[in-house]
Amino acid sequence: MTEKQMYRAASAFCDTLVRGIQKAKDKETETIVFYADKTRQRLEELEKWCRKTLDCQRKGMRVAEQHLKDSMLTDQCRRANLDLAMVKNLIEGKTREEMVEPSVREIFYEIKAIDKFFGGAEYRNNVLSVKTDSISLWGDCDEVYLGSFQINMDLSKDISCGLSVLVWIEALDPHPAAENDYVTHPHVSDGVLCFGDGDEIALAAMYQGRLESVFTTIDTILHNYNDQSPHVALENWFGDQGSEDERYCESCDHWYHYDNMDECSKCGDWVCCHCSVKCNSCDEIFHSGCAQSCNECGGMVCESCEKSCYYCGGTHCESCVKACDLCKEEYCESCIESCSECGDDICDKCRDKCEDCQSIVCNNCTKKCNECTDLHLCSDCISQCEECGETLCKAECLKKCGGCGETTCGNCGHECLLTLNGEQDGIQETNQI
Repeated sequence: MTEKQMYRAASAFCDTLVRGIQKAKDKETETIVFYADKTRQRLEELEKWCRKTLDCQRKGMRVAEQHLKDSMLTDQCRRANLDLAMVKNLIEGKTREEMVEPSVREIFYEIKAIDKFFGGAEYRNNVLSVKTDSISLWGDCDEVYLGSFQINMDLSKDISCGLSVLVWIEALDPHPAAENDYVTHPHVSDGVLCFGDGDEIALAAMYQGRLESVFTTIDTILHNYNDQSPHVALENWFGDQGSEDERYCESCDHWYHYDNMDECSKCGDWVCCHCSVKCNSCDEIFHSGCAQSCNECGGMVCESCEKSCYYCGGTHCESCVKACDLCKEEYCESCIESCSECGDDICDKCRDKCEDCQSIVCNNCTKKCNECTDLHLCSDCISQCEECGETLCKAECLKKCGGCGETTCGNCGHECLLTLNGEQDGIQETNQI
């Protein structure tokens, strides 16, 4: 775009802007009434969603209640506040102050910045046009290619008519929604762009002569997807049939690009990234209905890899199951323990508990007292008679000599030499006395 064309475009827009500002000031009272009525409608809508939220609360529908609070109530409050702020600004005269009359030179530099940002611009028949790059948007886990677009703005039309009259979008490489050929972008229908929350920002920029801000705002809207207000949602872009690169997920009833789909290793159905699960053991992809949750770790496990606990019967993955070192049966981590003596993993059938210190021991490490045959003890709570070698419990059946410290059972007579020598020394001393 030549500088001469830029100057012509700037001159045309300046004339339009001056007329538009004067007309807007004349209609200021009508605008206040318009936004006041808009605020009333917003508040009525807010009241409706408040009642629905209250119904969910009374019925105990906590998830639905929270969803309404986070989405609809928050959105309606924000929109009502914006409309109310506009009424306040109009009454206080702030909007009039924002409506400045820029010079042709200032508009010239705005258009020059647009030309640089988009890598070129065109001006024909009072219409300023720029082209975007190729646009692809993501919805859920699927990418939808939309192609490039041309942003057109008629610089001769009355600004007070609104952006929907001044601006229109043309798809240069159309990839429209399957259900509506006029929807070439989730936020463009029949060439009209839905500005959403950016409408007031862009319109204010127009009245201030900030054309670059208007065009970059439109470009940002085209490069982003708002799933709250599309003409056609991206997940429904290809309709019921899908494109040749699409696969259908029966679980969520949507079409997705095959790069974001997997085939269930059990049933063979296509499943999207939202509905698929991976087996913790074999890492294969399955439909959520073709795998179960491990009762121990909560991970998913397929039918081929699932293990059943011999004791509780629960379903578990391989990493949450251990084999008993004695009976070799498989148990979950909650139903198996380690022997305090040898460290082996032992199940409920193969383990015992020391009746003295209460420690867990396996059947191989359990000791019995030859005197108290009913007592099951660990190695720390049992010992041998140093005279006869019998295995006896320390608590009841073994005695420890106070002189020499030798451990003997009650059947073995132990005469401690230290004790005997002490008694003889005492007799000698007594005799001497």
